[in-house]
Amino acid sequence: MDIIPDNFDLPLDVDITENQAKDFVESIQRALIAQKSSLYLYSWERNAIVISFDDEWNPFLCAVKGYNTKPQRTKIYPIGDVFKMVIHAYQKAGRDQYGGRSFFTSDCVFYVDESNDIFELVRWDWPLGDLVEEISLMI
Repeated sequence: MDIIPDNFDLPLDVDITENQAKDFVESIQRALIAQKSSLYLYSWERNAIVISFDDEWNPFLCAVKGYNTKPQRTKIYPIGDVFKMVIHAYQKAGRDQYGGRSFFTSDCVFYVDESNDIFELVRWDWPLGDLVEEISLMI
């Protein structure tokens, strides 16, 4: 993968370009237009945008806070550089399972394990302002 190095420590520190950020936001907009039901897109508890990955690392918007069945998932496409960075960091984390729920903020992407411990996967300075506010205004 040419957007991040093969050897790195977690959390991965990345520089996001405006174009990469815009591509990410546009992919969320497309998914929101295609949504099939209500969404669990924003976590008040964590002040973050919620995006999950299936067991093949395809990102999707969640319909419920718990497990989302395949019909409940709203796929996000295309999988741009921002998602590729997060997927690579997940894989580097060496978790026992594929996929999972991720929390995106203007500063980082993290996941929460079964013990409620927070693990940062990626750190960044979001180039388009407040990511959470920007996505929240779409719903």
